[in-house]
Amino acid sequence: MNNDELYSLLNSGGEIRIEIGGKEKYRYLTNEEIIELLNALEGMEALREMENMARMQRKAA
Repeated sequence: MNNDELYSLLNSGGEIRIEIGGKEKYRYLTNEEIIELLNALEGMEALREMENMARMQRKAA
């Protein structure tokens, strides 16, 4: 699933709750934290794509 599909899936849910924490304490992420998490995931994907492009360019050289 790419990030566009993930955004679409999460937006269609109406209400999203993401739990984080360990065995002893859980909490729900706020809407702002969920947006930050999605943006971070999107940034990671973009970075991975740039690394792959750089790797291909080095191989071609």
